[in-house]
Amino acid sequence: MRWVRGVLSALVPGLGQLAAGRIGDAALFLVAVCWTRLFFAGLAADGERLSAALGGAFGMARGLAMPTVVVITVITLGLHVFAAWDAARKGRPDIRWPARLVGADRPDA
Repeated sequence: MRWVRGVLSALVPGLGQLAAGRIGDAALFLVAVCWTRLFFAGLAADGERLSAALGGAFGMARGLAMPTVVVITVITLGLHVFAAWDAARKGRPDIRWPARLVGADRPDA
């Protein structure tokens, strides 16, 4: 079952974490990948916004010639790989994460 979560998260970062019940991690990965995709759409010309958002530097006419686009493409690919690894690595959800935000798991609290 862990490899299924890894594949889901490789396709859409955060989906594997959501399937594992880790809502906070899923939201973080999803926001990160949406930001990078919107960044590509903002850099592209009018006719290629969708292909740039989906394909990164490979979906833009001169994408590989622009260093910023290449760096953001590498970051996006790394995000997909890290999300897949993270979803496949962790087995069960951490149900105490809201309590940790307020410090309720500290011994002195």
